Amino acid sequence: MKKILRIMVLSVAGIFLLKASAFATILSYGDIYKNWPGQVVTHGADQDENGTPMITGADVEVSGDAANPGQLKSITIHMSNRRVWDSLFISTGGPWDSWDYIVYDSDNGNNSSHDKYDKQAPAADGLYFVSSGYSYEYVDHPYGRTGHANGINADHLSLFSSSFEPVWDSFAGTLTYDFSNMNINLDADFAVGYTPWCANDVFVTPVPEPATMLLLGIGMLGIACVNRRQFFRRI
Repeated sequence: MKKILRIMVLSVAGIFLLKASAFATILSYGDIYKNWPGQVVTHGADQDENGTPMITGADVEVSGDAANPGQLKSITIHMSNRRVWDSLFISTGGPWDSWDYIVYDSDNGNNSSHDKYDKQAPAADGLYFVSSGYSYEYVDHPYGRTGHANGINADHLSLFSSSFEPVWDSFAGTLTYDFSNMNINLDADFAVGYTPWCANDVFVTPVPEPATMLLLGIGMLGIACVNRRQFFRRI
């Protein structure tokens, strides 16, 4: 009887573990930058918001955790007063701005209004691959942050999905991109960026500073040395 009870307990525990592993993780980030790191801006550089929209942060949903994100499930940008014709940038790993994907959305199925200001924008909304060696588009009109990147030159893009469309909830103030069927895998050093056509407020996930990366490397080296010393002591 005790043996049967033990098997039942272990079975129930296994089911809970399987269910827990199936749950996604939400990684939340605040709006910590006025501009993208290293970005040169000639208008509105000293303000976090230069008019609208007002971005407060973002949630990135992954199948794993922060150390091993696994597949990208969704990205939700939190903001008020959304300005359409916007861009979402995704780097699956490596340098923060080694963008692998970009999503264009004009909220009306084409980029006619977006293209009014950005002549190198793609001809249609959707999810695009970004080629290496890409070049940015930049804000170049009086109502935005002139000189700030707001897209990627269409010559460096290839279409992944023309039907991809984020969902804007004006009541909740959320712009949600669903990647659950896209099979996009992320490394621990992935990055996400977002900007409207005017770049009047922008978002990018935390970018490691060079000093931080150096300290991390020293720390990992120290751990390796300690483990090596303990290994040889046991021999």
